[in-house]
Amino acid sequence: MQKPPKASAVKINGRRAYQLLREKKYFKIKEKSVFIHETKILDSSNSLITKFKIKCGKGFYVRSFARDIGEKLGTKAHIYSLKRTKVGKFNVQNANLLDDLLKIRQRLTEFKGFHTSVSMLDDILAYEINNEENIFSISQGKSININVNKLNNPLLNSSDRKIVFLTDKGKVISFGKLNGDLFKPDKVLI
Repeated sequence: MQKPPKASAVKINGRRAYQLLREKKYFKIKEKSVFIHETKILDSSNSLITKFKIKCGKGFYVRSFARDIGEKLGTKAHIYSLKRTKVGKFNVQNANLLDDLLKIRQRLTEFKGFHTSVSMLDDILAYEINNEENIFSISQGKSININVNKLNNPLLNSSDRKIVFLTDKGKVISFGKLNGDLFKPDKVLI
């Protein structure tokens, strides 16, 4: 269990925690379940600094982890330096540095290694629409029926309500909830 920091994007009664913090409003944040797949101490030769490698699940706050370790040890702790090496399928090896991008004056399509927005959907539920009538219905915010057998990662139980991204020719056009084979858009992007 982990308590997110007050300067987080967690919603409290429909408002972001960081907004409430800026307005100096009193609020409490509930603990939530997070996953640590692996924690490894890489270096502890300096008595004031310990270097960790953490493999964690989504929604995990590394700075809160440091805070919690300090509290358990009866002291204070904070992050001196933080380097994220992997998020989903993106990692340090296939990253483009912002400084390098700012120096280059060519069109983005000429760069090797740029990914389309739909490429980030490889490990989540996505569905390619190939029906103009359905695209029109989605553009009006209407629900549509989809063939759950054609999801990129089929559900084990199609009655579970899951977030699904709809694409058209590789571009994300909507995301919403799936109930059985009925897709109800939460946000329309066309």
